[in-house]
Amino acid sequence: MACLDLFAGSGALGFEAASRGALEVTLVEANPRAVRQLRDNQQRLDARQIRILQGDAFAVAAQMPAASFDVIFLDPPFGQDWLGPALEHARRLVRPDGAIYVESESPLTGADAPVPSALEIVRHARAGAVHFHLLRHRGAQPE
Repeated sequence: MACLDLFAGSGALGFEAASRGALEVTLVEANPRAVRQLRDNQQRLDARQIRILQGDAFAVAAQMPAASFDVIFLDPPFGQDWLGPALEHARRLVRPDGAIYVESESPLTGADAPVPSALEIVRHARAGAVHFHLLRHRGAQPE
């Protein structure tokens, strides 16, 4: 399984995926201090299946080949209005039978939600102030 964490931050989602058997995990983070911490944690844990890329999430995603990942984690900074563009990149990058996990400050439902028409929400819940969603390509069969 190949995973992408497009806004890695602390790397919690990607490191968890690696600990649960993901063969390949790509973490993208723009903040140099966070990248140093990610690399330190990668080395400390000897997590060789993790690849860390420093750069703008959208620029990095634009360079990646389509349908490259089985699971994509999206947890962009709240209040930045980055979820729509992030979902467009994720739609292109996730394999047809893959999944996209999204954390957001509000539910991704309603007419103004930034969910591309090719994707559908298959699960939504809330934990405190965070809404989390699982999306798939329309018509994809869950494994």
